[in-house]
Amino acid sequence: LLFAKVREFHSIVHKDFRTEDIIPLELLTTFEDSTGFNAIVLKGIRKKDLLKIPEIENVYPDLPVYPAVYSWGTDRIDQTSLPLSGTYTPAFKGCGVDIYIVDSGIDANHNEFSLLNGVTRTVTNIFNQFGVVTRNIDGYGHGTHCAGIAGGNNIGVSSCANIYGLKIFDDMGNQGSISNIISA
Repeated sequence: LLFAKVREFHSIVHKDFRTEDIIPLELLTTFEDSTGFNAIVLKGIRKKDLLKIPEIENVYPDLPVYPAVYSWGTDRIDQTSLPLSGTYTPAFKGCGVDIYIVDSGIDANHNEFSLLNGVTRTVTNIFNQFGVVTRNIDGYGHGTHCAGIAGGNNIGVSSCANIYGLKIFDDMGNQGSISNIISA
């Protein structure tokens, strides 16, 4: 799969590639926005052949992205020296801050995100690459894990921050893509 930035969006999207002297290809996804970021995701063409098309500005592989694996928690954040104290005492709890978790979605019903001590915040999913957006679209658990570290009540760095889940990994934790992230 190739991710291509295009100069003239409409001419490339409506182009009849059968008249070109290149391998038949499949247009998988298009991106167009008001800032001038226009791109397409293609399958069935080599980078060097795609770059021969005048409307194509640049070509990148649509590389897979995978969930990150975390090896330590919040204890190290609030201190600079070892040994770790076993506690986390933040100077700021993140009230008014928006955190976007681009992962496997989040379980907004998880007890780490319940309202405590009169704190008002938003914890919800706003994008699902695979279907309907609901309060719990995290069938894999990794997005909820990351959201808990970022803003959980008991284990989070910013327990007062708003958290927005964007699901780009499926319920098996399988790879997403750069185009999934841009769609989100």
